[in-house]
Amino acid sequence: MIKVFIAFYRMLTDLAAALFEWLRNPCHVMKALAAILAIVSAVASFTAYKKEQLLNEVRAQLAIIESQCELDVTRLEGKVVTAVDRLTEINLQLEANREELERVHEGNRKALEEARQRANDAEASARAFDQEYDNRPATCSDALLSMAAACPSLRDY
Repeated sequence: MIKVFIAFYRMLTDLAAALFEWLRNPCHVMKALAAILAIVSAVASFTAYKKEQLLNEVRAQLAIIESQCELDVTRLEGKVVTAVDRLTEINLQLEANREELERVHEGNRKALEEARQRANDAEASARAFDQEYDNRPATCSDALLSMAAACPSLRDY
């Protein structure tokens, strides 16, 4: 294994020596510089081409995303308009319901007041009747007792 490494090392040193010998000629130096520039230019061109390809892909994706965003914005704007219209409609219904409830509440308040007045009138009428009944003449009381004796099924009159 060591012999392989030694052989490989000798091959590299021989190659380097041959290269230096070849480069001693001024014409060969110019050829080497031209080759290096050609290689650098090719690598730079290939790198620029790959970056341009990547840029084109990103632009295509951006165009797709922008169109999707525009569609989403349009759709969402439609939903917002629909929601605002629905909320306006609900608000109008609530306002109508509130007005109806106020009318019903006012009617209930008047009916309650009227019922209280009738209860007061009935109580006053009952007191007046009780007073009149308690102050009846003796002949009336005797007539009621006779009637109670004659018709025992009738009571509390």
